Amino acid sequence: MSFMDDLKYLKISLKCIQAATNNFGDKPIGSGGFGDVYKGELILQKGARMVAFKRLNRKFGQGDVEFWKEIILLSELKHKNLATLLHFCNEDKEILVYMYASRGSLDKYLGDTSLTWTQHLDISNRCLNRDHKERPHMVEVVKELEAAIHQQQDASVLQSHGRVSTPQNSFGRYNIGHSQLFSQLSNRMGRQKGVIHRNITSANILLDENWSAKITDFGMSKVVSSDEPQTDHIDNIVGTIGYCDLSYMETGIFSKKSDVYSFGVVLFEVMCGRLRCDFDDGQLNLLVHKWMKAYDQKRLSEIL
Repeated sequence: MSFMDDLKYLKISLKCIQAATNNFGDKPIGSGGFGDVYKGELILQKGARMVAFKRLNRKFGQGDVEFWKEIILLSELKHKNLATLLHFCNEDKEILVYMYASRGSLDKYLGDTSLTWTQHLDISNRCLNRDHKERPHMVEVVKELEAAIHQQQDASVLQSHGRVSTPQNSFGRYNIGHSQLFSQLSNRMGRQKGVIHRNITSANILLDENWSAKITDFGMSKVVSSDEPQTDHIDNIVGTIGYCDLSYMETGIFSKKSDVYSFGVVLFEVMCGRLRCDFDDGQLNLLVHKWMKAYDQKRLSEIL
């Protein structure tokens, strides 16, 4: 039996997708390295449901390998903080169908100045509280961030940073995805195999109506032996600038620690309330090095 036979239950017709997306005539709700993303109501025999359609655009650099890798991995991996792959289509067009995450991606919320320091801290703690033994260094970072925040609790400082009180039913209730997910990914493809995502970013973390996080975009991931500290050298380094592990960028050697580094960058984004980079006179300015330096020098209050 071929792997296609194993995946047959996930396949749907292009006709169904075209009906749900007005033949892709509607405006995309997002775009990424794989291609444009569309929202639509998919109607099948089991009933109708709102879903997201991710349509492959080869001009962005991904192709058949990434398409089938995403299908195979997400058909085997099941976790509450992973995007749920519902269907796929490869009739003329390569399309992935996911459960719809109504609040979009995390990166869209990082510049929201209406969030309180308490909400930012709550988000970060939820990232770590179920996996503190696996991420001791990250826990220490959060503790120091918390201390820095408490030093700035007077009203004048909070006002100068643009932080105002908001209802507790907003962003502060969601959790980024419980970092224990990365430990589970490392040992999920059988006892001897693990998965390294290699492109953990705030844009690849989706949020549902309950602010629960869903990691997506496994096209660049690698299945590796779970007991190996690192994999072999690779020719093409993949990932997103600013999130990639520095040693991986320099040597081309990656391991599960590369995902931990990327998640750490996302953690700093949440705590600082901004993306890992900005633009100054049209030039890309990475903030990660500034954050790392501030942490090493015990000057976290300067980046909050």
